[in-house]
Amino acid sequence: MRSNSNASIKNSEIKLKVGRSSFGDHCFDCAKAISVSAQGGVIEECGHWVFEEKPAFIIEQLGAFWTSHS
Repeated sequence: MRSNSNASIKNSEIKLKVGRSSFGDHCFDCAKAISVSAQGGVIEECGHWVFEEKPAFIIEQLGAFWTSHS
């Protein structure tokens, strides 16, 4: 029965919301709720692989963080 249900959806199109429309600031808001001090936000036009997709952004942000915390 399970294989029949998998076969019926195997070629179906799945539509997913990504980016701001899916999670938006939710993850950062959760971190702020349990943190003494949190910085962050949404990285526009970026998926799960932040270090590979936006390396210049990460370098910039880490540099700013280290400068303000040294």
